[in-house]
Amino acid sequence: MRETSAKVRSAISTLFAGALCAATATGANAAQQCDWPAYRIFVERVVQADGHVIDRSTEAQQTTSEGQSYGMFFALVANDRASFDRLLDWTRTNLSANQFDSNNVRLPRGNGAGSRTARSA
Repeated sequence: MRETSAKVRSAISTLFAGALCAATATGANAAQQCDWPAYRIFVERVVQADGHVIDRSTEAQQTTSEGQSYGMFFALVANDRASFDRLLDWTRTNLSANQFDSNNVRLPRGNGAGSRTARSA
């Protein structure tokens, strides 16, 4: 288990290093100027054809919102619109219970501290 966790941390560090390289590239060919092999490997091994990210670090081989968000972030930085759209479509359909309304983007109301509204004195 510790070996798997170390491998996952190493892979994420490699991806973030590539993201930093891609994000700091400038000019019209910014995405092409920064070679990011770790991202290509991530997409090939972890992102499925329908757009969901499989967490291969666990025996359950499940998909999580965290994995989806990492995938979308990396696709955004890599300027990989096709992968980003696949990831977003799968996330909207499966993780939002198909309740995503792009015309009504707001945080859900709840009982937590973040849901309090300001009261006038």
